[in-house]
Amino acid sequence: MILELAASKLPTVTEHLLSTGLKEHFKKQEEAVQQILLGVLKSGSISLEEIAKKDNFIGSYYRIADAALKGVTNKNLRLMCKALRGGIEQELSDDKINTVLSIIADLSEEEILILAKFSECKQKEIKDNSINAQKRLKDQLTPVPYSADYLDAVLGRLLRTGLVIAKPGWEGLIMEPSPLLDQFITLAELQAHNFTK
Repeated sequence: MILELAASKLPTVTEHLLSTGLKEHFKKQEEAVQQILLGVLKSGSISLEEIAKKDNFIGSYYRIADAALKGVTNKNLRLMCKALRGGIEQELSDDKINTVLSIIADLSEEEILILAKFSECKQKEIKDNSINAQKRLKDQLTPVPYSADYLDAVLGRLLRTGLVIAKPGWEGLIMEPSPLLDQFITLAELQAHNFTK
């Protein structure tokens, strides 16, 4: 009889613990988003009051908060906040800002590092009029921490973002940073040395 009573109460206790745990998790995530967002926005050239008045701020804030609830890392959240601030400062359309926020939310830390390095390699290629960015990236990141095949696979995965494009070449497809990558790097203030493998 005691076991039957305990068993009947088990779903209620489990539901309560789960509900309480989820509420605490959501509260912590929202506090983290607010803390990160305020820190990033305060460092910009536009006051918090002006930013809060922008039409796209509320929608973008909820996009960032939603990403936090889905488990996006704090590094990604910080990049999203920087992109929001940069987009507002540059007076970009809501659509462009939200596109960048969605891309950042979907990236792994490894992909962010590779995008930042890829952009640096492309800038060196333009400056030096030398080897292509993909070759330079492989020279810098292989064999440690990545193999050439693994790096190609990550670049292939990044095609989904529109930040990397594939062009035909003599030895197959050549991956190139797209024009969108420069805007992405600028908005999110992304630099490879801020990330480590």
